[in-house]
Amino acid sequence: MNIVEEVKNRLSVFKNLYDIFRLVDPVNKKTITVNDNSIEESKGYCYDFWKRDEFCKNCISIRAYLEDDTFVKIQNNEGKIFLVTATPLILNNNRYIVEILKDITQNGKIQTKNDSSENYTEYVLNELNEKIIKDELTGVYNRRYINETLPVNINKSIVKQYPLSVIMADIDFFKKINDNYGHLIGDKILIDFCKLVKYHIRKSTDWLSRYGGEEFLIVLQDTDLHSAYKVAEDIRKSLENTVFQYDDIKIKITASLGVHQLSSHKNNMDELLLGADRNLYHAKITGRNKTVMEL
Repeated sequence: MNIVEEVKNRLSVFKNLYDIFRLVDPVNKKTITVNDNSIEESKGYCYDFWKRDEFCKNCISIRAYLEDDTFVKIQNNEGKIFLVTATPLILNNNRYIVEILKDITQNGKIQTKNDSSENYTEYVLNELNEKIIKDELTGVYNRRYINETLPVNINKSIVKQYPLSVIMADIDFFKKINDNYGHLIGDKILIDFCKLVKYHIRKSTDWLSRYGGEEFLIVLQDTDLHSAYKVAEDIRKSLENTVFQYDDIKIKITASLGVHQLSSHKNNMDELLLGADRNLYHAKITGRNKTVMEL
């Protein structure tokens, strides 16, 4: 009995509870799809089922893989609504993720008195899934998204053999802004800082996330160290020359930035973030308002 048949045999007791189940490698985004009459190895990617060109931002399979736990979400796919359950499974000393998909279109539609359309349903589901991976204040990605997406980006850069760099950015003396102007102004600074950063990165491949407090992580795919340094310097100089105005309050701020590129001998998320954080720390202790790459 092969792995897929073993999984199918284990889950046969739940046959009436699901319509599709898939064995997923959430890091490489590969699947083996098992239906009633066929067992097919996926030639594409797990997100192809959802008619996407890239992996799902709210990927519960990578979450189940990293946290060794079961997660559930509701996902729309061409007019159908699926309840998706992802749970880890150890077979032959390897960890797999089993995705169980149940079509709940008939009993799972989200309706309101004003609009029960398919478009509205899809909008609501997308909004719910986005809330899980977005920072509530700034609207950029959160730590959960970092933990779930950065390992996938790293793996892809290794397989595709292209460089990947990150920038760790910290707003200088942010506590003084809160102390002098209040937390409401501090919140506005964080929001506007994110808008400024997003202007300087590519929407299609790069992403910004709030790492914590006034510290942010910028991930630049297919970008080497020196190109990433240029992006960081563009952000720093733009911020330095910007005056933020809220009613009669005018504020100028600066930021310190640390840049690090994924290396061939230290190619995991912890080492990547540690390198960026180390360079950020050096930027802060040597005067702030500067960008530091490899020491």
